[in-house]
Amino acid sequence: GGARLEGGTWAEAGHTLAARYALSAGKNALAITHATQGISSRANDLITQHGTSQENRNLFYQFVVDERADYLVATDSHLANLLDGTVARSLVTPGDSARYNSYFLPEGTPGSTTYRTLLNTDVGGRFAQISSMPIATYYENQLILAEATHGTNPTAALGHLNNVRAELAVEFDSPTGFPAAVAGANLLTQIMEEKYITLVGELVTFHDLRRTGNALAVPNKTSGATTATGFPQRFLYPQSELDTNSNIPSPLPTFFETTTLF
Repeated sequence: GGARLEGGTWAEAGHTLAARYALSAGKNALAITHATQGISSRANDLITQHGTSQENRNLFYQFVVDERADYLVATDSHLANLLDGTVARSLVTPGDSARYNSYFLPEGTPGSTTYRTLLNTDVGGRFAQISSMPIATYYENQLILAEATHGTNPTAALGHLNNVRAELAVEFDSPTGFPAAVAGANLLTQIMEEKYITLVGELVTFHDLRRTGNALAVPNKTSGATTATGFPQRFLYPQSELDTNSNIPSPLPTFFETTTLF
């Protein structure tokens, strides 16, 4: 989606992607170089387009509605707890109630054993049938700049974070809901937490968790058939690859084995 053939928006998207990869590799200066030329407004975001026909629907919608009903929910998830106030934000954000309503649908009575937090697949929800999903965005670009400049120029980092906050206030029609951050010792945490929340549903947050050693202290699974002792570090190779691809590493890496990059 977007005006891909106008105003150099393809080039902007390419620079944002390059900045993402540079940041992942720990090359902050290179990340800054690319992000400075990256996506300059939400109007230039690179996003998916979806419709109502089978296989053309939002992929989250397809999974939680069409294919695996009740398999993926957000009950007691760290993200939901941050947005509803169960877990305190590093930066007070009254507008999080609007974001919660965009992302999630509560089902049942809070406190009851049947209460659940579902992904919002209703019309207008983040994961609705025709809702676009981000591939590379202004938000990510600004948050890359915020993190990458934090170590050498905290003032610039603060400005980039507040660019995101100001745009969120517009997106969620909440002029006072996303107050500006101020300089302080926890600025980096505020940047990373904003990225974790704003880029919901994107693989970038998984990359960030791995590359920072879970700097945000996202809690791991503590219940169910298996209690997790670590976070997944990679995707598993499917059996079709194991059967046909001679380039599969040997010995086969485990689910929790850190990738070379991280």
